[in-house]
Amino acid sequence: MCANGAYRLNPELSVWTDVAEFERLVALAGRHDAARRVGDALAAYRSADALYRGDYLEGGSCAEWAVAEHRRLRAEYVMAGSRLSQLYAELGEHRAALAVCTKVLDRDPWNEEVTRRAMRSYVAVGSPSLGLQLYKVLEEKLLKELDVAPSTETRRLFAQLRSAAADSP
Repeated sequence: MCANGAYRLNPELSVWTDVAEFERLVALAGRHDAARRVGDALAAYRSADALYRGDYLEGGSCAEWAVAEHRRLRAEYVMAGSRLSQLYAELGEHRAALAVCTKVLDRDPWNEEVTRRAMRSYVAVGSPSLGLQLYKVLEEKLLKELDVAPSTETRRLFAQLRSAAADSP
């Protein structure tokens, strides 16, 4: 519809956008989580995760508003993905936790909480060496890009995993 020399959507039309649906699902998951309805929260987080197939306008606009929206939605995904991976790990679904951790770490490679969760999940699925490798990747990124070492908690987990690996046949 054209009005005053500008085009706009017909307000009577129902419009669906992936961004609005993603935000709705994350908010719904948060409400279920707060009410301790784990199954419902998991389902909503899972749906939001499936909907998030890449960053907002990836490879598209560099306009200031688009960059801000890209960052906001990425941060929202990282928080939701972190919680989803935590729920999966708590339920013993470590392969699913690892899949989500990988997506989160692709968007936030310095996220030590998610890295530790992935390290523990690798141990749980019988691949402790992959957990050790993940630590080394994190350590290298932190030192190279931020000039900091991993946190004490992350280094402690690495030492425990390395010790356990050395003790196993």
